[in-house]
Amino acid sequence: VAVVGGGPAGLTAAADLALMGYGVTLFEARPKLGGMLRYGIPAFRLPKDVLDREIQAILGLGVEVKTNTRISEPKDLLNSREPSRGNSIPDEGFKAVFAAIGAWAHRGLGIPGEDAQGVIGGLNFLCEANEGSACRIGPDVLVLGSSDLALDAARTAIRLPGVKSVSLACMEAREEML
Repeated sequence: VAVVGGGPAGLTAAADLALMGYGVTLFEARPKLGGMLRYGIPAFRLPKDVLDREIQAILGLGVEVKTNTRISEPKDLLNSREPSRGNSIPDEGFKAVFAAIGAWAHRGLGIPGEDAQGVIGGLNFLCEANEGSACRIGPDVLVLGSSDLALDAARTAIRLPGVKSVSLACMEAREEML
């Protein structure tokens, strides 16, 4: 069975299939497994060593992994005779494919100026910060929203070198945020 996507759903499917005795190959577009658990949740909320231990337990079940491998058309893995970008696919192809590609798309707020220079979506910001990329923010940061994502973005921003202040603005009253 081919599992496309190494986030929570893909890892769970791979583990369950391996425990049922199926041969599983897990394809992940990014360098490391974990999906949003790794790239969207800051380490102060989910330590990466804990995540790595859990992933290793799944891989220990015999799951084969192909990271840095983007699969554009998961259905092409079915009964495929051509290797995909140099990766080994069984001669007869996979008998089943589980697509667990995640929810990586940024949803805008639909407000004027959200595409202005210096504005970055919360999910994009967290992914950049978790990957260790140089985040494009200045010393004074304004985070819009009160969701877990907004709070994680604010808490992540204040930890970055060069950031002096982080303000959080939202429509809810403080009591409604709790």
